[in-house]
Formats: sequence, structure tokens, C-alpha cells
Amino acid sequence: MKLITVINIVSVRRNWSRLALCLAVLCSTVSSRLAQADGAGGASGSSGYISTRTMLGEFFPKSERVTYRTIAVDGALKERITQRLGYAPAARQYTIFIASTAGAVDGYAIVDDQLGEHQPITFATKLSQRAVVERVEILAYREPRGD
Repeated sequence: MKLITVINIVSVRRNWSRLALCLAVLCSTVSSRLAQADGAGGASGSSGYISTRTMLGEFFPKSERVTYRTIAVDGALKERITQRLGYAPAARQYTIFIASTAGAVDGYAIVDDQLGEHQPITFATKLSQRAVVERVEILAYREPRGD
């Protein structure tokens, strides 16, 4: 398993295919709700609210390390996700951020884009150790109108 440093490096062993399925399902659910929502506090134009690095610091302020792992969504995993969602996931891969302290996982985060009316909206979802959604933040809003 190769982890790439975001803040520091930590070795985390998990059932990645199960985690990827869970995160993909959660991400798709959150994406659909964001697309249907009536704007959630932003400015018009291409507005970047927060960087990924800053967001990770806010999501996991007490964690010693945040690493990430990119998981390809293909083959059997793609079939399982498609069966569970009822449609194929849009992304071919997902990057999952893993926050940890003293070798124990503190939580996960995923950054994704969802098409707004015309432009993509970049958002981040924070998940607990058990993959329960704890927080969703808009990182970049690009629509020419709306909030």
C-alpha cells in the first residue's frame, strides 16, 4: 500500500474495497443532494472558499497525520457500487484522505465535484471512523449566479 504525504505519513491497514464502496455511495448521495439544493451560502462567479489543505486542517484539527489513498473504481468494485446505487459512479477513481493519531484512524474525507446548473461545484465530505457523514463543505462554487 502506497500512501502519499499530505501532512505526514502513517501506515493504515483497512478493508479498502469496502471503504471505497461506502464512501462512493455516500459521496454520490451527498452529490445528488447538493445538486438539488437551493444554493448554500456563497458568492457568484468562480468562488473558491477554502483549499483542500486548509479544509483537512479544519476537519481534523487534533489529528497527527493526514494521508491519502487513490482507489480505482473498476471491475468488481464498479459493479458492486453500480448495483448498490442503481447507476454507475461518475468518477473512475476516488481519493480518500485518512486522518490518524498514534496509529488509530480519526476519520476520512473525500473531495469531489458535482455539476451545478452549468459549472462544477467542488465539495468535501468528512466521515467518521465508521464512515458516517459528519460534515459537508463547499470548496469552490463556479456558477455565474446563485449562492
